Amino acid sequence: MIKVKKEIVNEGPAQQFRLKSLATARSGQGSKWPFYLVIIFLVLEYGRPQSWFKPLEYLHMSMIVGVSLMIALAKRWPINLTQPQTKLYILLLILMAAHIPFAANNFWAFQTTQSMFLTFVAYLSIIHFIDTFEKFKKMMAAWIWIHLFLSISGILMGGRGIGGFMGDENDFALVLNMAIPFAFFMGMAANTIKEKVRLFFTTGVLVLCVTSTFSRGGFLGMVVVAGFCWLKSPRKVMTLVLALLLVCAVVALVPEKYWDERIGSIAEETSNQSGTAGSRLYTWGLGWRMFLSNPVFGVGPGNYPWNTHDYEPPETHKGQSFGGRAAHSLYFTLLPELGTAGVIIFLLILKASWQDRRVISSLVERFFQLRRNSKLTTDAGQKVDDYELARYINLAIGSSVVAYLVTGTFISVLYYPSLWLLIAFGIALRNVLVKMDETAPDLTPGRQGVGRYGPGLFPQRVSGGGGN
Repeated sequence: MIKVKKEIVNEGPAQQFRLKSLATARSGQGSKWPFYLVIIFLVLEYGRPQSWFKPLEYLHMSMIVGVSLMIALAKRWPINLTQPQTKLYILLLILMAAHIPFAANNFWAFQTTQSMFLTFVAYLSIIHFIDTFEKFKKMMAAWIWIHLFLSISGILMGGRGIGGFMGDENDFALVLNMAIPFAFFMGMAANTIKEKVRLFFTTGVLVLCVTSTFSRGGFLGMVVVAGFCWLKSPRKVMTLVLALLLVCAVVALVPEKYWDERIGSIAEETSNQSGTAGSRLYTWGLGWRMFLSNPVFGVGPGNYPWNTHDYEPPETHKGQSFGGRAAHSLYFTLLPELGTAGVIIFLLILKASWQDRRVISSLVERFFQLRRNSKLTTDAGQKVDDYELARYINLAIGSSVVAYLVTGTFISVLYYPSLWLLIAFGIALRNVLVKMDETAPDLTPGRQGVGRYGPGLFPQRVSGGGGN
């Protein structure tokens, strides 16, 4: 096979630092305990053993793991904060923190900002400690097992979440919807019948658990996610067959009252503005008026409930005040609480994550193209299976973002860890693929950006012997 010649040019101090970090990561040196801390964090945050085994609550395991991750990040300092999403996340934290002295409820502004900061620690830990594809695969395996446990326990508990930010049925349904693409696409990528059966079984259990929550928003989100997975799947016939099997299972196992009383009432309640649908429309209206009065920076994180009394009409909603209640929408939390500034940051984070997924797709396609052209060496241990899995996980991340954006229409999930950890997954996957790509694409003027690595993604300028 033909080796592609690399030529490093224009190495400044920043490039040398990144090369040093890259060499360390490639050599596999360093302690593994931060990686295990990340896995433990995911288990505690999502699996929540402290909720079903009460003595663990007194050990304050989540606090211990969070502090340990901070120490691990401090020991690795200086850490890489150059990713666009990371810069924007920091800007979001600054915006939230600036509200604390001036918010109507300083306590909730502080608590919400603190929660987002702790999620930021986990976000940074995933980016920096999931630094090989083997670690990434193990994290994804843990992610699937955690959600299989959640879905089984949710079914046994009548559709209720295990606690924490998943205690409410609607919030729980969002978490499940975001996990469905991972189980499904990793099942598509699995090499053995045993793995395929396990992962597709997990997909089915997740779907059944969403229906067991009786969450109408969750059901609508699941339908959209299923359609998006089919649209993005390279095996559309197989996906359609699996979807039909799942539909048959759901129809057979879900009681008839679910369709009559819950799903059938969506259009009726929305048109009549009655029931929970009517209440949500009312709270969204309050959020819109709140945003119009505070269009630039909003009223502060966690402060929608404490400002509603200023925007409610005298007749309230059927004689009932909604003061102190959440907006019941991702978007009508974001708009009034963080204003246009927060909306811009949020959209830029989504855009940067989308660009990451395009970079990942380009890296995967490049690998298979070079393999077909016999221009790829295998000295670095690159595996077809790993790149195939990366392709499907990339699809899962994109589909999971859609699940969040759709299901989140009906619930206040802006400050939950769901989206922010998902963004970290995408950055970690991009980073490990860059490290795996021993052929580093030609970064030539005018060809940088999406479809290539883009500026700052790889510290080398290379010229190819044997070319593309």
